[in-house]
Amino acid sequence: MYHSFHICWRRTPLSDLYYLHGRLFYVLFRTYRTVLDAGKQGPPLACDVASDASIADCLKAFSARHDHLDLLVNNAGISTPDHPDDPATGIRREDLLRVLDVNVAGVCAVTQAFLPLLRKNGRVMNVSSLLGSVELSRGATSATSYRCSKASLNMLTTMFANEVADVTFVSMHPGWVQTDMGGSKGRKAPVTVEQSVVGMLDTLEKRTLADSGSFWGFDGTALPY
Repeated sequence: MYHSFHICWRRTPLSDLYYLHGRLFYVLFRTYRTVLDAGKQGPPLACDVASDASIADCLKAFSARHDHLDLLVNNAGISTPDHPDDPATGIRREDLLRVLDVNVAGVCAVTQAFLPLLRKNGRVMNVSSLLGSVELSRGATSATSYRCSKASLNMLTTMFANEVADVTFVSMHPGWVQTDMGGSKGRKAPVTVEQSVVGMLDTLEKRTLADSGSFWGFDGTALPY
């Protein structure tokens, strides 16, 4: 059985599509209230990635059902309230720290917790963003907190890859997707959820240990850090 483990704040069309593509799919929810709307995925598990205690409880619940994990998808992510209007000259300290806590420290904590179950050819896909590419952000003035968090996430992916030789770690740009964040401030994202998920899964399937620590787009394009 293929045990995929997906980290998100709530049930989404993206999580439904993972399920439809043949994965036994566990959705992590921030609160038990949302768990009740789990739908047809694997048994839902509550997890607040900003809470070490919640992560430990989630690991315990998962380990009671399975002794290994093939794929961990770290997809929980937030931005500032005014995303993408977040210039460097106007960042509020508390907003930046909150974004970094969820988008980077949360990913680190979850990955550390589940790493023993991923040993021997497991995979970790950290959902990053093109906005996290330093090279491709030259001249940009928007979404500063989000960009900083995804650039940090890319480095975290590299550092895990450097240290853990038997697990493949990949950063993945999902595209500009038609989600709440993607459509904030009336913007029109060009990539559907299905296009993003299918592309990310296809791209991930082609990655091997030799690609660990690399950064890819959902369309299979290798991206610069």
